[in-house]
Amino acid sequence: MATPQSTFYKVVAKNSKYKIDLTDIATEISWGDEDGELAAKATITIDNVVWKGRRISNQLPLTTWIFVYTSTDKSSWKERFRGLIWEYEVKDESEEEYTMLCYDRLIYLTRCKDNIYIPKNKTTKYILSKICKKWHIKMSYKWYTHKHSKKKFYGEYLSDMITETMESARRKLRVGYVISMDKSVMYVRKKGTNNYTYSFASESNTVSVSRKKSMDELVTKVLITGTAKKNGHVPVKATVKGSYKKYGTLQEIVEKDKKTKMRTAKREAKNILQDQGRPAEEIVVETIDVPGIRKGHAVKVKSGALNGTYFVTAVTHDGKTASMTMELEVIRKNEQYRR
Repeated sequence: MATPQSTFYKVVAKNSKYKIDLTDIATEISWGDEDGELAAKATITIDNVVWKGRRISNQLPLTTWIFVYTSTDKSSWKERFRGLIWEYEVKDESEEEYTMLCYDRLIYLTRCKDNIYIPKNKTTKYILSKICKKWHIKMSYKWYTHKHSKKKFYGEYLSDMITETMESARRKLRVGYVISMDKSVMYVRKKGTNNYTYSFASESNTVSVSRKKSMDELVTKVLITGTAKKNGHVPVKATVKGSYKKYGTLQEIVEKDKKTKMRTAKREAKNILQDQGRPAEEIVVETIDVPGIRKGHAVKVKSGALNGTYFVTAVTHDGKTASMTMELEVIRKNEQYRR
């Protein structure tokens, strides 16, 4: 069970000229992982004091390294975030407040395009290793692997190449994955492989829980259509059905041209139903801060209608209030969860 304890936070800036402890002048310290984003993010706001005869913001330009540490005794510090100042803002005319938006190095993969050719029968690990090696990123691969068909990535973002490769393997293997950076190393892991599973309960440490279900993006039937005839008629070649009897018909279309094989089109239709074939569920838990929790970790929650183990899809740690907001997902029955 996660219980309240004294957690201390420290923020340090490092560049080629200075190493500056920003802790005492920080008014906002937040960091974490966002759903659907590769790079971790931190937002640090400080009082823009005079330091060495100038506003301290002048000593913190873009690409300055920002480190966030936590400790329970102020003697042993654990690094929680390492990233670069990507954007900054000086508020009001007096310039008394300075806000830094920081990302870890994976942000570069989301901003850079490249051309990479992958021959057929190469593994998931091989493809990610090739991308990371070319872009000088250290990688630790601790996930399953899968042999892929030939891939031609032309003019695509590096992050999209990685996501497409991982999603293709996930659908085949049905094993969840998470990609994160820790101390400048990109880790590829199974979901739920955290060493300790924290428990949160409404009567002891959970501030609030919200849960929402929606059919907005639900798909229950996919039509596979052929090429339009001269008279404008579009023939239906096949239909792949999901939970239409339970939720009604919410239809998507996969267009199959003459070159595409039917099994390829059906695979695409099945992938749509696998990803969107159930109502979307949003679970948000606000609780005490546990600084070590990251996206992909498994946590236990017992509060109201929630009673079980869930995966963290996003998390924000607040170093000023010692609180944490987690977004969770129910562990799918068709995906393996191995402890």
